[in-house]
Amino acid sequence: MPRYRIFSLSLFLFLVLTNCNPDEPAPEKEENACNEAAAPAPAELNLVSCHRSISRDSVATESALLGVWDWEYITCFWRTEKANGEDFKCLSIEFKADHTLIVKESGKITQTARWKIFRGDPVLFVIKTEPLVPQVVGRILFCKDVLEFNDSYVDGCDNYFRKGK
Repeated sequence: MPRYRIFSLSLFLFLVLTNCNPDEPAPEKEENACNEAAAPAPAELNLVSCHRSISRDSVATESALLGVWDWEYITCFWRTEKANGEDFKCLSIEFKADHTLIVKESGKITQTARWKIFRGDPVLFVIKTEPLVPQVVGRILFCKDVLEFNDSYVDGCDNYFRKGK
């Protein structure tokens, strides 16, 4: 039993000491690199209650959507192989006041569409786009600078965005 503990402690110390150098500078991000797909922060996991704490009608929802939103991550309850994938890690969507939107990947326009808000259920709104933009399918939930298009309630995926700067 003591050998196992000594071996475990030695292995742990070896791994810590060989991978941690306080004098080594942190790697710099490439200028054109996109954010890595991020795991949800604890405060973002309950967007429904956060969203419902702020009363929004269709006009307020439309207004809150305006601007650039950077894709963060995706969660899929039934299709876990798609969860937190990096398929859209360089994607951003700009919602414009004239009800058009622009989808960009790595800064290049890949799609334009028209959008409109509709009542999705008694409390939440959904967005319809023409043509379809798959990342914005589902109920619209906001919490601070986080936007979720929640489609898991019908066995789809939830796409999370963060307000661009």
